[in-house]
Amino acid sequence: MQVADVDPIRDDGVRYAAALEAAGVPVRLTNYLRMPHGFAAMPGAAPALVRQQRWELVTALSAALNRA
Repeated sequence: MQVADVDPIRDDGVRYAAALEAAGVPVRLTNYLRMPHGFAAMPGAAPALVRQQRWELVTALSAALNRA
């Protein structure tokens, strides 16, 4: 799960990750510091963080699909 640090709904994402973990679902939570909601759609705002975000997303999705 990925959340943006200055997103107004960041705390909802953090609570959701905690609930999943409490239910036994493996969770990796990344909080992208100083990033607003939707930062992944603004690659020019913070190119290095957007690359990291996409790499993390693709890696997790690939691993999940390979397990299926």
